[in-house]
Amino acid sequence: AYFGITKGGNFEGSNIPNLLKNQDFRIKTQTILEQRKNLFKYRSERMELRTDDKILTSWNGLMISAITQAYKVFRERPMLEAAEMATNFITQNMTRKDGGLRVRYRDREAIGIGFLDDYAFFVWGLIELHEATQKVIYLQSALDFNNRMIRDFWDSNNGGFYMTSVENEKLIYRPKETYDGAIPSGNSVAAYNLVRLARRMNSVEMEEMAKKQLQFLNKAARTHPAGHSFGLLALAHYLERKK
Repeated sequence: AYFGITKGGNFEGSNIPNLLKNQDFRIKTQTILEQRKNLFKYRSERMELRTDDKILTSWNGLMISAITQAYKVFRERPMLEAAEMATNFITQNMTRKDGGLRVRYRDREAIGIGFLDDYAFFVWGLIELHEATQKVIYLQSALDFNNRMIRDFWDSNNGGFYMTSVENEKLIYRPKETYDGAIPSGNSVAAYNLVRLARRMNSVEMEEMAKKQLQFLNKAARTHPAGHSFGLLALAHYLERKK
């Protein structure tokens, strides 16, 4: 009962131990502790599970943003320290000598030419860190990576940011992604960053860039607004200043 295990199975006829319906999962009796040892012993006799231990620039950018926002609410120092440690790691280990970002790090090796998500998500994290700490280094890094993103990904003819850099392999088709699914699209986060940096720097040029990016997102968001929630958040942030 503690792990939701039944004779009929809790998932497609089999049992997956879980605590989803256990409201008292923090309470661990001696019996439960002993059974967990038995369960672990049984599991250790089966095939070892592989661990995905690569470090992704894009996902770390999302994490940095999230826990920095959590810090601003709860003011718990370990949250800020974790965000700053992750940021320093990316800056020191996943940034190329020419200032560009790498995609992933594993076994002391950083590889890949950064994609739009890598730049947009990391810039977002840097903006949040600057607001939380007021350290100029984070704002300067955000501006530097944002400028690099514009240089390498912006479509000056039709608007919007490509998923791939001008440095990536040239393919028949160079796609752009605007759909906000399980994670927001690079284009939506880029719009959000542009708005916030424009306001932070009081930059007319960046404000115009943000406007162009929102106009690009508008085409897809009009037909399916529910699939462009983060893009609409960027738009709301932009319009807030216009009142």
